[in-house]
Amino acid sequence: MISSTFLSVMQSMIALLLAGAMLYPVFSKMTFAGNPPLTGLVIGLVFSITHAAISLSTQSWGNAAVLSTSTGLVLYASYLGGPVSAVIVATAASLLRHYFNGIPIPVGAFAPTLLAISGLLLRRMSRPEDWPGLCWRMLPKAVAAFMLSTCIAIGLILVFGIIENPQTLYDIFLPYLLLGSLGVSVTFLVIRASAQLAAIARENETRLRQLQFIFETCGIGVFRYDGAKGRVDFDENFSALYGTDTEALQPTRFSDNQVHPEDRAKMRAYIQDEVNGTASQGSQVFRSFSPDGRLRHMRSFWKLESLTPDGERNIIGLHMDVSDVIAAREEGSERQRQLAAIAENLPGVIFQLIWQDGKAGEMLFISPKCAEIWGVGPQELLEDPMRLLPCFEEGEEVQMIAAVNESVAAGGRSSARAWMYDAAGERMAVELQVEATPRGDGSHLVNGIYLDITKEIQAEAEARRQGELAQQFQKTEALGQLTGGIAHDFNNILAVILGNLELLHDQVRDPGDHELIDAAIQASQRGAGLTRSMLAFAGRTRLEPEVLDINVVVREARNWMGRALPESVEVETSLLAGLWPVRVDATSLESALLNLILNARDAMDGHGRLTIETSNQRIDQEYVDSRGEQIAAGRYVMLAVSDTGSGIDPATAARIFEPFYTTKPPGSGSGVGLSMVQGFMRQSHGTVHLYTEPGHGTTFKLYFPATDASAAAGDEPAPEAPHAPADGKRILLVEDEDSVRTVLLSMLEAAGYSVVVAKNGDNAFDIFRTQPEFDLIVTDIVMPGQLQGTHLARRIRETKPEARFIFMSGYASEASVHGNGLRPEDMRLMKPVPRAELLQAVADALSD
Repeated sequence: MISSTFLSVMQSMIALLLAGAMLYPVFSKMTFAGNPPLTGLVIGLVFSITHAAISLSTQSWGNAAVLSTSTGLVLYASYLGGPVSAVIVATAASLLRHYFNGIPIPVGAFAPTLLAISGLLLRRMSRPEDWPGLCWRMLPKAVAAFMLSTCIAIGLILVFGIIENPQTLYDIFLPYLLLGSLGVSVTFLVIRASAQLAAIARENETRLRQLQFIFETCGIGVFRYDGAKGRVDFDENFSALYGTDTEALQPTRFSDNQVHPEDRAKMRAYIQDEVNGTASQGSQVFRSFSPDGRLRHMRSFWKLESLTPDGERNIIGLHMDVSDVIAAREEGSERQRQLAAIAENLPGVIFQLIWQDGKAGEMLFISPKCAEIWGVGPQELLEDPMRLLPCFEEGEEVQMIAAVNESVAAGGRSSARAWMYDAAGERMAVELQVEATPRGDGSHLVNGIYLDITKEIQAEAEARRQGELAQQFQKTEALGQLTGGIAHDFNNILAVILGNLELLHDQVRDPGDHELIDAAIQASQRGAGLTRSMLAFAGRTRLEPEVLDINVVVREARNWMGRALPESVEVETSLLAGLWPVRVDATSLESALLNLILNARDAMDGHGRLTIETSNQRIDQEYVDSRGEQIAAGRYVMLAVSDTGSGIDPATAARIFEPFYTTKPPGSGSGVGLSMVQGFMRQSHGTVHLYTEPGHGTTFKLYFPATDASAAAGDEPAPEAPHAPADGKRILLVEDEDSVRTVLLSMLEAAGYSVVVAKNGDNAFDIFRTQPEFDLIVTDIVMPGQLQGTHLARRIRETKPEARFIFMSGYASEASVHGNGLRPEDMRLMKPVPRAELLQAVADALSD
């Protein structure tokens, strides 16, 4: 009995494996997990079939019970398949018990029904999250459910008296519980193992699909070389990769059919080493043509799988399309070349470094131009970024460190400027532009560029200098305009004063009155001289240039220097033989020379050495541009006046040519001397330079444009012509100022001339049309009305070309500003006009 029972139990256990085998395809297909009715039906059928197999080996005890391991089938069928599966398996179990063991259906249905209900309760209480997974916590619950349902079933059988001999239930109760619990446990293990194997299969299938997708998407084909057969087997992707049949892909034909002609020799050697060599793996990049004729880059990988008994090599490997990788690499290389080209052409150095704890750590990159700029190679700076510090001027590196720290602290970009030394040791200005990015470990990645801004700094300095020159020019121009307006009116006033004083001088006889009148005349002349000095500064004085040898002017100046300089001042001259001639106003030149000599005397406090030097100089455009001079490049004659005085400090030197600026005590100078010299030089198309060293002396250098004309050396001035007699000559006098007109009228009538006056150009022209018989017309230039003095001359000469004119002006440039009516032979007088000068001019004009 016991041996047959044991044999029956073992057969039942083996039959349970059938359930595992039949459940495997169910668990492998995830479609069952989403379709409960179908799942319940299939699982019910599987477990019913398994129950039938187990029933063939069951052991019955009378007509009351069956000793079997199938109890777990009903329980787990209900748990996994739900109500549909529970009904199918419970019904099958009842029928099978009745058929094989003769147990009445009502009796045989008690246990399966209760087990099915237990399984459904377990399903509701602990439904698996991952169907059909069975966790280990499920097993004790299943065993307990089986025992509980068994006890309930036996209790109901006893209560209702379904069997005739209750002792039979008592005898099999314990074996039934043991075999049933064993069946529940074994069934759990079988189902769990089947589910796990199915999960592994599903996972492998998923990975296989993923791998297949990767191969198809990335253009990867797999091959295996069989050393014994000498052939290669390919997967579908490999064939699709080359778009040809298997024979054309065999090792003997592959290179000729699929590889670019330039790579074939290299590929043949690679395949030969793969098949017959000793290496265990290898790789090769080659060019091939795709099925559509596109040139692409391929990479082959192989690895030795095994050796045949005959020593032949079995190889596995793959081919993949790496065209995108090669293209990206070439694009990256091209970008690097472009970046290198940009870095090479930048006026500076690009760098990248790690910044930590307020200082430079590792230098990651620096453009090679650092060697050209600072004489420190990139490799040296990569090894030690601190190698750059000696290139900074002392203390200048602090600004750069502060700029990086500012970017680190605040984020964003920062910049700073500093002075450094280049590879040749020359001073250079640099600007640092940096941007720091946190790296997450307390350090920062710093990207930056050093720009050479030396030329920019120089340009800014030049712009400031040009601005100062423009400001000075505007100041001079404004002062010139102001001076011109003042000179016109002031000279008219002086003309009235001087003219009346000269007329009064002729009328009084008292010597004492003559002294007073002479003093007043001298004061008027000094006022006229001050006006001329102001006009000279503004470049508006009247110049009469002539060809001169400056050496002659200096030698003649030696004759009167003694009167202007004390004996304690030693005078030296260094005059160049063969000095180029110049075209310049002699009187203004002598006045400028006198100003410089007197300034030198005062600077030496009456003791020292005064040197006058001349030389020929050639000034090129570069020199003109560097100094911002308003002169043309070419040949110049230099006249230098040097002293051994106290020199001039920079603040004074900056203002030395300003009008009315003086460092002399009150009453010792007007401050217009040097400004007059500067105005004279500008008007002569030259320039003046100041060279000084405090405590050692000062030099003023005057540069005059040289001329090709020859100076008339030693010419004697023409004797002054005597005043021609008036003889009743008729003069038309045109002057808008009543007081000036009255004085001029008195002077001319006193000299015996017949004078007709007009108050402006329009009035004069009307008079001339009615009385054209005038021998001379004396006219002011600037007057109210339509016709200025020069316009009047042009209108009169349209009908009387031989008409003679003398023009008077408050300042010389009026003649040029309002010109177009002047002739070279026309005389021009500068107000205030002394009586002698006026009468001499009239006599000269009438005698021509």
